[in-house]
Amino acid sequence: MKLHITESKDKNIEGYQNINVSSAIGTLPEIVDHSCEEVILNNSLSKLERQEALQMLELACSRVRMGGKVSIYDIDIKTLCVEYLNRRISQVDMSQELYDTANCIEINEIRKIVNRHGIEVESCYVKGIS
Repeated sequence: MKLHITESKDKNIEGYQNINVSSAIGTLPEIVDHSCEEVILNNSLSKLERQEALQMLELACSRVRMGGKVSIYDIDIKTLCVEYLNRRISQVDMSQELYDTANCIEINEIRKIVNRHGIEVESCYVKGIS
C-alpha cells in the first residue's frame, strides 16, 4: 500500500490511498502496522496542533514496512526565517505562511522520530519558499 496524507484533495496522488490531514489521526490506526511500502506526508504536519502532528508522525512511521520509504514535505521554521531575513521572501509571503501554520516542528525532531521507528534517513533537503 502507498499512503499519501495531504491538506487538500487538489493534491491527491493517483495510485495512493489519499487521506486528508484532518481525518488522518482517526484513519491511521485502521491501517495495519508495517503494511505500507511508502508514506508521504505532504504539508500535513504543520496543519495540526503540535501534539496531534507528533502523534500522526508516529502513527505514519509505524505503518511503514521494513525497507519502506517515508517522504515528508513541510515548512521548516528556521529556513522560513532565514529566507525572510535575507529578503528572499516578502513580509506578505512570510505572514501567509505563518497564518497557515498551526505548529513548526524542527527537522531534527522529525529525524529522531523517524529513526526511532527504524527508518533510515537517506537524504534531507531543506528548501526555502518558492
